[in-house]
Amino acid sequence: MNADITLPRLAGTRAAADALVDSADLRGADEVTVYARAVASAAQSFADEFVRRLDSRGVHHVRLVGSSPRLTDYLVASSKRLGSMTVSTSKVDDLIEH
Repeated sequence: MNADITLPRLAGTRAAADALVDSADLRGADEVTVYARAVASAAQSFADEFVRRLDSRGVHHVRLVGSSPRLTDYLVASSKRLGSMTVSTSKVDDLIEH
């Protein structure tokens, strides 16, 4: 099953990551699509906590949509350190059926 999370403009604190994961309906989700187009600023600590919390909820794959290269790098690095989650990227156009 897949779940969706939309990141806010500022993704900078562990508390923000906790709040996003806590508010998401992740029941039975092993994959999460993360819409990151609005993110203007992000921090590695946000990515670390976001990935850790998703993993603790049983998520094994994150698909990023509209993510900046920096945020993508942060999330990939966090997932590699954790070792049990993968991260991929997609463009919004990839999600539209033609």
